[in-house]
Amino acid sequence: MPKLATITFNGKSGTAYSFNVYPITEECPSESGIYIFTKADGVSHTAIYIGMAASLESRFYNHHKDDCIDKNGANRICLMQVKNESDRIKIEKDLLANYATKCNEVNNPVTPK
Repeated sequence: MPKLATITFNGKSGTAYSFNVYPITEECPSESGIYIFTKADGVSHTAIYIGMAASLESRFYNHHKDDCIDKNGANRICLMQVKNESDRIKIEKDLLANYATKCNEVNNPVTPK
């Protein structure tokens, strides 16, 4: 899996998290961690969707937000290995609190009809 770069995303807490950046077409490793689908334009990245998984590899086959991620032009996947589940939950919440992603429900609540 050819890494393109390393990028830092900051949580609402101010904590800086380092992610490896890959083309969105790459297969992900079977490790646990946090992932961010981004739209890269030159050197800047716009976070489209932030998530976590016990197995990054299995998480991306038929992702439940594929349509939204594609529609918003995501072209990179940023990965950070985090083995401990409680740490993954904490980091995901911290990042979601700091980024207005287009495809996370927490940032775009669905209104009941």
